Amino acid sequence: MCVMNLPISDKLKICLLPNLVKRLFRIGVFNILKYRDLRIIVLKKKILFLRANGSFHQIKIDRGSRPLKSGMSVLNGKLYYGDYWKNPYRVPAYIYEVDLNSFKKTIFYTLDWVRHIHLVQADKHKDNCILIGTGDSNSESGIYRLNVETRKLEVLGHGAQKYRAVSIVQTREKLFYGSDNPDGDNYIFEYDKSSGNAFALKKIDGPAYYSAVDNKNRIYIATTIEDRKRHRAIIYRSEDGGYSWQEYREFQKDIWPTKYFGYGVIEISTRQDSREGINYKLFGLKKI
Repeated sequence: MCVMNLPISDKLKICLLPNLVKRLFRIGVFNILKYRDLRIIVLKKKILFLRANGSFHQIKIDRGSRPLKSGMSVLNGKLYYGDYWKNPYRVPAYIYEVDLNSFKKTIFYTLDWVRHIHLVQADKHKDNCILIGTGDSNSESGIYRLNVETRKLEVLGHGAQKYRAVSIVQTREKLFYGSDNPDGDNYIFEYDKSSGNAFALKKIDGPAYYSAVDNKNRIYIATTIEDRKRHRAIIYRSEDGGYSWQEYREFQKDIWPTKYFGYGVIEISTRQDSREGINYKLFGLKKI
C-alpha cells in the first residue's frame, strides 16, 4: 500500500511510530563520546567502541540499562562512568574505569552511602580529577571531586537536596548547576570553590538535568517535566557568567503518558562551547 494514499491520521501514526517505540522500550543510541579516532557509543545494556579503521569492541553494562548522559567522561585515555539504576536494596554503587587501549573494565571506586551516580565529569581546572554527583535522598545526595591518580575523594558538598545535581557547568572559581528534586522546590545553585558554599541564585520550575556553555560564555540550564501538574520544561540562560538568569525557551509535555513514554526532557549536549547558542533535543515535549 502506498503511504501517500493513506488517510492523514494513519500517515501521522507511521511518522510517530519509530520515536514512540524508542521511548516505550528505552532503545536507541543514548550517548556518543569521542576520543582521538575512537567513537564510544552507549546503547541499552552495552557500550560500543569503534575505531576509524573499523575495529570494534564492546563491554556489558552490569547494572541498569545505561549511565546517565552526564554520568560518563574520558580522562587520560580512560573512560569513567557510574552506576545508575533503581538500587532498591541500596547496595554499593561503583565508578568504573575502562582503558581505551585494552578495553579492560575494572571497578575503580566504590561509594557505599549512595543510591546511584548521576554525573561523572572531568574537572576542567584540576588535573587528574573527575567531579561526581550522587543521589537521591538527602544523605545520598552529594558533589565530590575524585583524583584518579591518588584515588583521594574530596567532599564538595553533601547531605541535602541542594547537592543533588545531574550535570554541572564549570568555571575556574565556580560550579553552576540546577538541583534535581522531583518532590520539592528546585533552584539554580552557585558553588563557590574558595569558600566551599553553595548559594541559591534562582528558583526554577522543575528538576534540572542538562546544562552547557556556548562560545559567548552564556550558561544554559534546562528543567524537566516529571510531573506535568507541577513542573515546566524551561531552558534558563545567564549572559553574565551565572549571576542573573532569564527564561530562554519553554516547552510543554506532549500527550503521551509519562509512565510508559518517559518524562518531558530537554537534552543539551555539554559539547557546545564552540557554538554561538546551543543545540538541544526534545523528548516527550513540544513547542508552545
